Amino acid sequence: MKARQKYLDNLIAYIDEKHLNVYDICCIDGDETFYKRITPASIATNSYSVSKSFTATLIGMLIVDNKLSMESKIFPFFKDYFKGEYDKAWEQVTVKDLLIHTSGQKTGNLFEEDVLGEDEVDLTAKVFKEKLFYTPGEKFTYSNIGGYLLAQVFEKVTKQDYVEYIRRNLFEPLDFRHFAITTCQKGHPMGATGLILRTVDLAKYGYTYAMGGKYNGKQIIPESWTEIAKQNAFKVSDELSYTYGNFWRLNGEDACFGDGRNGQLCYIDSKNKFCIAVHSYLAVQKTLDLVKAMKN
Repeated sequence: MKARQKYLDNLIAYIDEKHLNVYDICCIDGDETFYKRITPASIATNSYSVSKSFTATLIGMLIVDNKLSMESKIFPFFKDYFKGEYDKAWEQVTVKDLLIHTSGQKTGNLFEEDVLGEDEVDLTAKVFKEKLFYTPGEKFTYSNIGGYLLAQVFEKVTKQDYVEYIRRNLFEPLDFRHFAITTCQKGHPMGATGLILRTVDLAKYGYTYAMGGKYNGKQIIPESWTEIAKQNAFKVSDELSYTYGNFWRLNGEDACFGDGRNGQLCYIDSKNKFCIAVHSYLAVQKTLDLVKAMKN
């Protein structure tokens, strides 16, 4: 573990040298957990879009159990929202389209600035009122609608509460503490953002992926999903410019990461079996630079 400690020392030195506003950092490698608080902040922090991968994990469990597929159309789950005139293109949107941001939107939706102070109480209705600009599956447009709608799909398929299920089947087995899940005015989990976690718990989650879904010797996430999660790659041209999997950004063959607004990160190295989690307040370029430092 001396090599990992040196790696972390170098990474923390990089954070200090670049004056990065990192709150804390946690690395889990084998039986060792390395943690350092750098800047005073809340113990549990909004992970923003890293939240998307948690929703994808629940959807992955359904796919592995053959209760849903990548090609399942979402339209049947939301028929009550399509009475009267509506854009028929919504009938072609699949689970896969939501997971890799190819539903057909021209611009993203349901970001923080779209939701806070929103007069529209029913955000699902707001989403489906939109006319799709592209053919579903054709164009990448980063958006929060995928996680939001998939959280509802999960509840409709399982007939179980998203928050209770993820608490019982993911958070408790990983011994999470001090977590919260943001919901909309209708009580639906936002699914794409708003998951408030301790950094050490986020690292446990990422480490479970690095270990093929196992934590403390117990299979928590289906092993096959930990591989499928890095498939459906879609080369994107947004600010981060990484190939995009199922709510994960792919950083080479052996690594991937979940990233959230203002520099939240969950970096997973499947080859070397470790994970680094960070909560911070960083601009996009500084977040990119930190990912590169993690990789190197």
